[in-house]
Amino acid sequence: MTGRTPTRGAAPTRSWTPLWAAAGSAVALTLAAFVPAMPAPAPVDAGAEARISRACFTTDAGAQLGVGSDAAGVAQAPLAAPTSLSEVGSGTVVPLAKEPVRLSAPRGVAFSGVVAASAATGADQGLALVTCAPARSEHWFTGVRSDPNATADLVLVNLDAAEAAVNVEVLGPDGPLAAPGARGVVVAGQSQRLLPLGPVVTAAGPISLHVTASAGRVAAVVRQRLFNGTTPLGADWVPATAAPAAEVVVPTVPGGAGARTLVVGNPGDRTAQVDVQVLGPEVAYAPVGVERVDIPPGATRAFELDKALAGKAVALRLRATREIVAAVEARTAGDVAFAPGAVPLAGPAPATIPLPAGVGLAVTVANPGDAPAAVEVTATDPAGQSLLTWSGQVAPGAAQVLEAAGAAVTVLRVTGAPAGVRVAVAAAGNVGTVPGLAVVALEGGAAAAPTVTVRPDPRAGG
Repeated sequence: MTGRTPTRGAAPTRSWTPLWAAAGSAVALTLAAFVPAMPAPAPVDAGAEARISRACFTTDAGAQLGVGSDAAGVAQAPLAAPTSLSEVGSGTVVPLAKEPVRLSAPRGVAFSGVVAASAATGADQGLALVTCAPARSEHWFTGVRSDPNATADLVLVNLDAAEAAVNVEVLGPDGPLAAPGARGVVVAGQSQRLLPLGPVVTAAGPISLHVTASAGRVAAVVRQRLFNGTTPLGADWVPATAAPAAEVVVPTVPGGAGARTLVVGNPGDRTAQVDVQVLGPEVAYAPVGVERVDIPPGATRAFELDKALAGKAVALRLRATREIVAAVEARTAGDVAFAPGAVPLAGPAPATIPLPAGVGLAVTVANPGDAPAAVEVTATDPAGQSLLTWSGQVAPGAAQVLEAAGAAVTVLRVTGAPAGVRVAVAAAGNVGTVPGLAVVALEGGAAAAPTVTVRPDPRAGG
């Protein structure tokens, strides 16, 4: 009580309100003990017409989009006109112009898009492969180069109608690097924006990028071009790696001549000790000279694998004391390819891969687990002619490399893979006089619409 005397006829409500509130709280607590909690509302079903979209990147000179799916209903549409759908069947190859397109499918349909580009001369010489990517709020890239002999463009595609805002953090060879102009990068709705990294950061070695959306979400990839002075040395897309984890699997390191460089980024604030293992055809083993490496906090380090691998096609398994990201950069005399740490297959993986004449492909099935993995791999041309049929067990800690007969278009399907298995495709062959090389990892699984979990908030009265 305050000691204030109420006037005649006026109820002393201020003095009694806390008591009523306390009583109400007690009643609410008593009821909560006997009344079951109301379940959260189920996600709203948008119906069979709900579609899942992915962004398909391209180049200034254009590219080809190979469409793979396990059911009908996959369609392409212009980036700015998501309802202008043109249905495309599995095994179809669609020419792309200078603008990215969206590829979509009904929820529950397993589908993929693989974009292929090639050039015999110029800054984009060589082979390049990348999958169409979903929009996310966070992406990691490693193995990117930005120096006097390398240019890199961060490609940001906004599939949504509302604008997105993106921030970029850089992990350099010795720790985090300043990146002026890389915060609050706005990407208008249903549009693409290129962020050249040259004005943002320069580093003597490979770097890692952490791309986060502070508003909205984006699909993202890095377009990398390498030079020796003014002489082109190849170009490719650097796809996003799997999210930081204590175990990272690079599903293929292409075989053949040329440098093979393992790049590891450590986003944490303590040194990460990383055990490197090669997943060969029968067992896992440590590569001589690169058995264990240390990555300082906030740093990106590179390690040469040429001597240890001796040109063999393998997969890698990295086990670290801290969460890391990793990728392999593979070079030929005139081209470059990037194999990132990949996520496991989430289900059947249909893919269509268009390639120039004379280019062959190899499918690597990596099993980093502790039990054998039964996998089936088939590859045909669009007419159904068999290029590869394989069904068998991949030993634990091993990787199976499967060569496919050459074809201009390869329709690939991987099934039966248990949890943990990763699959990637390496393409190699001459493009003109350039020994081309490209890698693409498969994800598989049906398109799933994101759901929102609703939790009642007592503070809001519900």
